[in-house]
Amino acid sequence: MRRRKDPDFNPDEFFAGPSKSQVKRDMLSLQDMGTALNELPQDRLDALEMSDRLREAFAELKRLKNGEARRRHMQFIGKLLRDEDPAAFEQALADYKQGQTRAVQALQELERWRQRLLADEKGLAAWVEIHPVSDTPAFRRLVERARHELADDEEHGRGGSKGPYYRELFQAIREVLQKKDA
Repeated sequence: MRRRKDPDFNPDEFFAGPSKSQVKRDMLSLQDMGTALNELPQDRLDALEMSDRLREAFAELKRLKNGEARRRHMQFIGKLLRDEDPAAFEQALADYKQGQTRAVQALQELERWRQRLLADEKGLAAWVEIHPVSDTPAFRRLVERARHELADDEEHGRGGSKGPYYRELFQAIREVLQKKDA
């Protein structure tokens, strides 16, 4: 090994390759990816193209219960991921996360509509304007029953319990919104 006092010393020769810290960051990144892949539903994980050894490692991880054994096995999965193309896995994780986000947003929209419909007649008028196919006497009756049920629960101090019409209204709104999206 050459010393720095040597006039022919070239640092690029001496420090070839990534630093130890960079290697560790890459390793931890692959372990995190393995953890995220393990949290995917089994059908999505099965659809991904990967080596048989990696697929077996994920199956083995599901069997392990001990925390330390799982940690070591995640390190092994991270090691196996070095030999795989990470782009496909990153895309699958991004697609799953985007789908989850859309599902949460749809549920929040549904809940906002239910609250708006239960609040007053303006909410029902706005709903009918946007979704004219749902302007049926049965839907209007359902909204009225849910309002009455909610008012009765509040009157008798049962604010936390929601009755069957409240849940049925949720189902009816979901059906209309799903038909709209389809």
